Amino acid sequence: EIYTLSLHDALPISTSTACNYYHQDKQAKFAYLQQLTKQLTKGLSQIKGINILGNGMHGHLVSFTYQPYNYRDVIAYLAANHLCARAGTHCAQLLHHYLKIDGSIRLSLAIYNTEAEVAKVLSILENLPRTLRA
Repeated sequence: EIYTLSLHDALPISTSTACNYYHQDKQAKFAYLQQLTKQLTKGLSQIKGINILGNGMHGHLVSFTYQPYNYRDVIAYLAANHLCARAGTHCAQLLHHYLKIDGSIRLSLAIYNTEAEVAKVLSILENLPRTLRA
């Protein structure tokens, strides 16, 4: 289109803007991610059948299993509800083997996520037993 920058011209500008944003107020962004992660892990721990792998407070990733469901069924259910998550062994096959589980579900949070989105994920997972037979 007319007056649209080429990728060659736009990339340095967008990269610079992203880097500037990242470096602004890192402490507040980190605190916000911790708050979201705490909300997520607390909510997950209150859902019967969910087992959080680890304590869920190292960074912004939370992995879990949801018994008696297979992780593939849970991830398909989340996807059907327009939620992005990852499932499998997450490059940690030996850990999953040690834990005697085939795979797990992993939710990742970022600074653009909201408390409302975390609440939505928790609500959808709470409704799983009513919609999916084990």
